[in-house]
Parts: sequence; C-alpha cells; structure tokens
Amino acid sequence: PGIAGDEIPEGVFAGESVNLHLVSVNGPGSFALYTFDAFGSPTLFMDSGDGVGGADVFPVAVGGHSHANWAFTAPGEYQLAFKVAGI
Repeated sequence: PGIAGDEIPEGVFAGESVNLHLVSVNGPGSFALYTFDAFGSPTLFMDSGDGVGGADVFPVAVGGHSHANWAFTAPGEYQLAFKVAGI
C-alpha cells in the first residue's frame, strides 16, 4: 500500500510534513516497513521485532506520495495501529 500526504493542505504543518508512527502490532509475527535507496540499500523505518517505540516512524511529505515495502515474518492476519502527528 502507498503512503499518501497528497490530501494534507499546504501551510498547515511546519516543514510541510507529518510523521506516521507505529503504535502497535497484533499478529502471529513481526512487521517491518522499509524502502531502498538509489544504490539498492534498505532503509528501515519500522521494525516491531525489536519492540514498538519512538524510532518506528515514517516521514510523510505534504502533497507527496510514497511506496514502501511492508514485510511480515509469519503468514496470518495482522492488526497494525498508527498515529499521524505534525506540528
């Protein structure tokens, strides 16, 4: 799934961005969210395998749209909770 900030109006948040925070993961395994840079190296944004905390955040640009990799360590049904925050 894509992560979109294209419906967030400009001029509302400082730095024209908000942060998507992972709050909880309920499922048979762990969840991770990552991207690849131009050289093919992964950039990890969220990893519930080491616990859920303040480091599990993905920046969302106002007016932007991102695609990230959503990975799950075991098959099954997952419930993910997120919080979006900006200043």
